[in-house]
Amino acid sequence: MTSVSRLAGLLLMLVGTVTALHKPFARNNRTIYHFHIHKCGGTSFCRDAVANNETVPADYRHTNCNWRGDEPASLRPLGGKYNENFDCDGRLAAMGNVTYFQTENVFNQRMLECPDRLLIGIQMRHPIKRIISHISFEIRVHSTTAAKARAETFSPRPSSDTRYGSATVNNYYIRSLLGSAVYGAPLGKITRAHLEAAKRVLDQFVIFILEHAEWREEMLACYYGWHAKAVADGGGTHMLNSHGKSSAWAEENIDDEWRAKLEELNALDLELFRYAGGLSAQQLGACRDAKNAR
Repeated sequence: MTSVSRLAGLLLMLVGTVTALHKPFARNNRTIYHFHIHKCGGTSFCRDAVANNETVPADYRHTNCNWRGDEPASLRPLGGKYNENFDCDGRLAAMGNVTYFQTENVFNQRMLECPDRLLIGIQMRHPIKRIISHISFEIRVHSTTAAKARAETFSPRPSSDTRYGSATVNNYYIRSLLGSAVYGAPLGKITRAHLEAAKRVLDQFVIFILEHAEWREEMLACYYGWHAKAVADGGGTHMLNSHGKSSAWAEENIDDEWRAKLEELNALDLELFRYAGGLSAQQLGACRDAKNAR
């Protein structure tokens, strides 16, 4: 058994001891921690938080509601300097009067230990679409090349720069949910044990699915306590309109061999995404049942 597999087993035992919470209309003044997966609408969630009068970290327009030190700058430690160094008490003390914040890249499982004080959410999208959007974004914004991204798909390329490397093309969701030790695993080393551990983490989250825009207003009102009018007035799309740029880019640049390899490398993330969709549907159903019972 590899060290990465042993770690997955330990993580599974850890998160398996936490009871999943699905309580509609029960925010109870908890701070919202929205775990921001890159290219899954985190910018829009941050804007919606502001539109709903949440107290967010300073300079939120440039940090996507990340706290100081949590921003995932490309050459800093994963998820910023502070993300994995906190327990619940330390995190909440550092946040002061902030009522909504985000972190990006890796999740700290210790944040699951205080469900009475932190309400944790996430938005996900189809894994292959997320990867294509990420690659297209890096080419447009940071002048990387399609050849570099393609090479990362076919050979191990660990990187401390979170814009690149094996993690970006190989089960990014699972790696991100299980922390930096798993995030940095070599290409192709994510196992079913990691998948099961990631499911147990997701069990504790409020889950939004980008492709199910029709669920969003109900879910935001039910779990975050946000009002649809404020969300609409704030311009929150939960995926800024790229006018199909990433899809058009994929048609021109992702050949059949590359796409097939991406699907192979992300088979476990695809399973996790289907699982997340089921959980999100259950949470929506609980909201509707609770609303009808009022």
